[in-house]
Amino acid sequence: MTVMTVTNRKGGVGKTTLSTHLAAGLATVGFRVALIDTDSQGHCAATLQMPRRDALYEVMVNQLPIEEAVEEVPPENYTTPDMPSKGRLYLLAGADRTHKIPYEVDQGDVFGLLNAMDTLRQHYNLHVVIIDTNPTLTALDSYIYMATDAYIYVTEVERLASEAVDRAIAQMRRFATHREQYLQRRSTILGIIPNKMRSQTTAHQIGLEELHERYGQIVWPPIRQSTIWVEASLVGQLVYNYAPATKAAQDAWDMVKRALERLKEWQKQTD
Repeated sequence: MTVMTVTNRKGGVGKTTLSTHLAAGLATVGFRVALIDTDSQGHCAATLQMPRRDALYEVMVNQLPIEEAVEEVPPENYTTPDMPSKGRLYLLAGADRTHKIPYEVDQGDVFGLLNAMDTLRQHYNLHVVIIDTNPTLTALDSYIYMATDAYIYVTEVERLASEAVDRAIAQMRRFATHREQYLQRRSTILGIIPNKMRSQTTAHQIGLEELHERYGQIVWPPIRQSTIWVEASLVGQLVYNYAPATKAAQDAWDMVKRALERLKEWQKQTD
């Protein structure tokens, strides 16, 4: 099982949108996937038309059994009859009390989230766990870093968002050194996803070129800006079932394909 974290140190770049689409896409093609929301806004549940609840808090603070906290997402919430799900998608939701976790959890249990991941894997026979993160740096981040095998950074192709990626990657690399030293678990960057790309805009073209200059091949093809993403969100659907024949849906599927390719490459390196 691989734990992937979708992150950036800036809000509004589309982390939750791409986290949910990545999780749903992987489940559709046949993987057993769990999506964990570590943001108190609880938008993963809303995006997948699921109840908003403090499930992650209850697991980590109140020791609620994982099977009582995790909910399976009905396939009709993210697929179409023409492309039914071949896998399973589970949600460990976050809500108002998520930000309290690092202050109320047993302070000696620095591996609490990592242990929860292992319990998830055993109970649900998972292939992948995807963690959606809060843009604000919090004490919960240390738990996330300890549990994460692979990172995907989402950014807009603008200066402030790109600078946030730089800071987030620098922080991840510091934690990765300690993680490998003390847990013998390696961490990697799967990719950087330029989101909300307007190819006709000179500033975005320059921003994309600068990302490629700094990070090379780990920069994935951009997700193009489209009103389809907004429309799907307004009606509480993913682009897969709202507008499956659109360029927005194709961009989402290309992201899933790229994630699988990069994951396989990394697993070969660690074998």
